[in-house]
Amino acid sequence: MAKKKNRRLATLAIDALKDLLTGGGLISSTTGGLLPADRKLKYFIDSLADVPVPTDAHLVVFAFEDRLKRLYFELLGVLEQQSHDTLVHVRSKTTDTLLDLLVARPEQEQNLLKLLVNKLGDLERKIAAKASYLLHQLTTEHHPAMKLVVVKALEEFMMRPHMTPRAHYFA
Repeated sequence: MAKKKNRRLATLAIDALKDLLTGGGLISSTTGGLLPADRKLKYFIDSLADVPVPTDAHLVVFAFEDRLKRLYFELLGVLEQQSHDTLVHVRSKTTDTLLDLLVARPEQEQNLLKLLVNKLGDLERKIAAKASYLLHQLTTEHHPAMKLVVVKALEEFMMRPHMTPRAHYFA
């Protein structure tokens, strides 16, 4: 559903997936969600290395976790596509979703941060300012320990060729 051409359906599907993965919405964020709160997902082969003699139950959980990791990566691809949408509202909502996923769980945090930092170069001033504000929120309220990681991502962003002065300003 998130890959649909219909923007409204895709946006609703992404909101539902975000709530399902992070435990938002009706589920308590401390107890729910498909993504583990304390670690990143593992691929099947990496999970097998952790358990010397896996049972059938282990194998089912490992296979589920592997598939979830791959689908989550696909979701990031959809979010990247939506972050380049022509409608400002869709890009704004996608920027919020990127921050929510980054704050909630450690899965794919480098890619999420990269996508959020890329929004600093958005052609729409409103989106670039929002990305700057969300990054500030991330480093002050949600994850103060990520300041160095965010600064490195910003530095990498600013060193790209052909950056506009406005993108440098928001960064």
